[in-house]
Amino acid sequence: MTKRFFFVFFCITGLFVFSYFYETLYAIAKWLFYGLLVILVFDIFLLYLNKTGVQAARILPEKLSNGDDNPIEIKITNRFTFKISVKIIDEL
Repeated sequence: MTKRFFFVFFCITGLFVFSYFYETLYAIAKWLFYGLLVILVFDIFLLYLNKTGVQAARILPEKLSNGDDNPIEIKITNRFTFKISVKIIDEL
């Protein structure tokens, strides 16, 4: 989830709060919420449609040296039909 999703969700929540005072906003907030829900379900569907969406392999030497720099590669393959953004955290 990105910050954009939470920002839109916060705005829709604000519309629901203001709809307490202005009843015409309730229908707008309700349809925006349903639209966001449809987009979320579609996004989840796209994510789990491809079982091998992202594959990663960690390539390192057979033995690691304590004193020298060890070359360690991480290869990532995107098998989705759309571009993705990935953040890699490689730690113990």
